[in-house]
Amino acid sequence: GTEALRGINLAAEQINAAGGVRDNKLNLIVRDNAGSPVTTSEAVFDLIREKQVLAIVGPITSTEAAAAGAVAQQAKTPLILPVATSPYVTEIGEYVCRICFTDPLQSKALALFSRKHLRVDRVAVIYERGSSYSEKLAEFYTSQFKDMGGAVVFSEGFALGASGLSDLVRRAVKTNPDLLFAPVYYPEAAAIINELSAIKSPMTVLGGDGWESPELFRLTGLNIRSGPVYISSHFSLELQQEKGSQFVGPFRQVYGE
Repeated sequence: GTEALRGINLAAEQINAAGGVRDNKLNLIVRDNAGSPVTTSEAVFDLIREKQVLAIVGPITSTEAAAAGAVAQQAKTPLILPVATSPYVTEIGEYVCRICFTDPLQSKALALFSRKHLRVDRVAVIYERGSSYSEKLAEFYTSQFKDMGGAVVFSEGFALGASGLSDLVRRAVKTNPDLLFAPVYYPEAAAIINELSAIKSPMTVLGGDGWESPELFRLTGLNIRSGPVYISSHFSLELQQEKGSQFVGPFRQVYGE
């Protein structure tokens, strides 16, 4: 969420410098949901009831987005989700909006990339149990990959914080897949990469947008070079979009990333 907040702050500064919205300056009120659906609901309720905000941007993850959406919809306050990819969160109601791709679209792109670009036949899947994002992306990808003629030779979930993740990685590798798909967030992605490095496996690894964080490189160090790593992303400099280029320069200047 830190990178998203930095981007939001910079965008608000640029908009205000250009005159604001309909001659009104944007005033950001930030709340940390601590990655908790309960805290998210409480924060959204406070922003709407006490701060009387006109709209809310966030949260980032789909599970917390669903909690925020329920409160925002009831209060008829627009909720704008930057990267919550679960297709179900916007079904809460008309006041819950999304500006990114969904997991069905993401999974289709990942499966197509696996089969057509990487020419993979056998895939192992590791996902986080209890995470709507992880479970559904694994489900969608598995279905798409099989429809394209591929075989899923291993598919198993783990509980968040479970000490058995290392063993899960080792068992997945033993099934001799061409690729390991792990639709998880970057802390668990780092644990998977570090374990693959520890067992000296050059396994090709594929992740979803939940991998996208500078922290992934800090947590893995040189281990991330153990084998090829691919992820899906909401943005790429290779797109060479005018507005994107205009934003990236100032972002790097301010935050050094």
